[in-house]
Amino acid sequence: MQAPCRIPEQQLGIYAPGSSNGLNGTVNGFEKHTSPAEMTVADLSPNLSNTSSSSSIDSACPPEPLRKVAVPPRRPVPADEGKAYQQASTINGRGRKITAQAQRVIDQFVSLTGGGGALTAPNGISSTELAAVESKLKRQSIELREAKAELAERTAEVAALRAQAIERESRLRGAKSEIMEARAGAAEKEAKLIELYQILADSGAERARLRDELAQTKMELVETQGELENLADEILAMKELVLNDSELAELNAGMAAASKISEEELENNNSSSFESSIESMTASAAAAAEGTWDVLQQLAEMSRQMLDDAKLDEEAFNGAGFFNKLASGRGRISNGATKSQEK
Repeated sequence: MQAPCRIPEQQLGIYAPGSSNGLNGTVNGFEKHTSPAEMTVADLSPNLSNTSSSSSIDSACPPEPLRKVAVPPRRPVPADEGKAYQQASTINGRGRKITAQAQRVIDQFVSLTGGGGALTAPNGISSTELAAVESKLKRQSIELREAKAELAERTAEVAALRAQAIERESRLRGAKSEIMEARAGAAEKEAKLIELYQILADSGAERARLRDELAQTKMELVETQGELENLADEILAMKELVLNDSELAELNAGMAAASKISEEELENNNSSSFESSIESMTASAAAAAEGTWDVLQQLAEMSRQMLDDAKLDEEAFNGAGFFNKLASGRGRISNGATKSQEK
């Protein structure tokens, strides 16, 4: 008996698992294997009397002599089994067709089954093998339905994940807008802080300048105090001299007047006018001495007041108020000096 001829799978358009063509390979994430029924059809195709295979297939397997085989009676088959084979001719029902060479083999298989689900026994094929092929086709149809159901579930999961991704993207855009607003607010606050820092720096420089002026003014006050003390000493010395000179002059004038008056009154015998003239001269000398003493007291009081003001200004530095007080003190000093010169 001649060994059964087996046509290479590549000539039939049937590829090994893992490829991207034909009935085998991975489609949409599901692995699909070539069923034994399809392989049997490929084995039977060269022996068919009405074959339309290519010359390469005929040369690979020459035809065998025909033999008579007992054919079992046909049994009624549901109409679903014919549809199961038609579904197997595409990949997951997506309309992706198999190769033309494999399609010709499948057409031959359909002509053998008579358009239904039952296989007729050709030459050299037993009914047991045909029944096995039929059962394998049924299992393949069931597996295909399960794969379609699983694919539908996966499609629903993908749709849910896409919805979640869209929602997350919208949230991310909202968060980005909030971050941009926060950055703008932070930049505005930073600009205000820089402006305030510049104002503070200018205030510090102004305060340092005023402190320098205060120190210089304090030195001037110390010098003025020394001058006032010297002036007071000079005034006291002048007072003593003035008192001495005025007393001597008044005494001389009084003596001269008294002598004159005495002579006149001795002549006229009028003693009352002599006494009144002596009293008037004494009163004028006392008034001059009191005026000089008042000027000295005013100068001493002004000196003490200026020292007190300088201490207060040093403890609590208050901008222009200090210089106003300084100007008033200088005015009082100049007025006192003018009065002393007039006296």
